Amino acid sequence: MGKTYFAAKLVEEIIFENPSFYDYVIWKEADNCSTIDQLINELIDVFHIQKGTDNSLDYQISLITKHLSLYRCLLVIDSFEKLASSESFKKRIGYEKFFIELAKEQKYSCTIVTSQIPLKEFTHVTTNLPFLYWKLEGLDCSAAMQMLYEKGLSGDECKN
Repeated sequence: MGKTYFAAKLVEEIIFENPSFYDYVIWKEADNCSTIDQLINELIDVFHIQKGTDNSLDYQISLITKHLSLYRCLLVIDSFEKLASSESFKKRIGYEKFFIELAKEQKYSCTIVTSQIPLKEFTHVTTNLPFLYWKLEGLDCSAAMQMLYEKGLSGDECKN
């Protein structure tokens, strides 16, 4: 089971249990964005937030976090490692601000972030704020072979 599949099943269960709980359910593929600024601008557009004249990252983050504190939002940022790995240290500070503000301001909202690599820059954030994380391990060889067999692959085709 992959990270995206796991997140999708989690979101499905959350919505199935209480379909009217969230005002917004947003799924953003981070690999479709080239920078954190682009991701934040896309979220501002999705929420139809008026930007104003201030284009600073801090201001834009505040717009998103204000919206998340006013409405019940389930926000999924999938494949975050693709965005984070392509950025400089300066930009990673922007990610840190983004996640810290998300955690501080969300009263009714929830954010799920999937990543193939641990986001070490944010580990200190998780100690004092309401962050939970799961590390998904890979399948052992026999379980992987069984899964492929159930999909109709066998023999050398399965090993490849």
